Amino acid sequence: MKRNTISIGIAVALIGLGSFSAYHFAYADKQQEVTQNQQFPAVIVSHPAIENITEWQQYAGRFVAVNNVDIRSRVSAI
Repeated sequence: MKRNTISIGIAVALIGLGSFSAYHFAYADKQQEVTQNQQFPAVIVSHPAIENITEWQQYAGRFVAVNNVDIRSRVSAI
């Protein structure tokens, strides 16, 4: 039983390797021709903008939370 399983595994691996090799040899030349004849599209390149960055701002008001949660104990004290 174990010998049969190993033989089947080897056969599947060889079939897969043969299929990959046949595909590679059949279509590798066509793919190289396409990439050699292909020209890259023209692109517009812009230079980075140089600006001063404000690291902080001061506010005259206060921040208040929109929603509040009250945490209260449900145990009465003695």
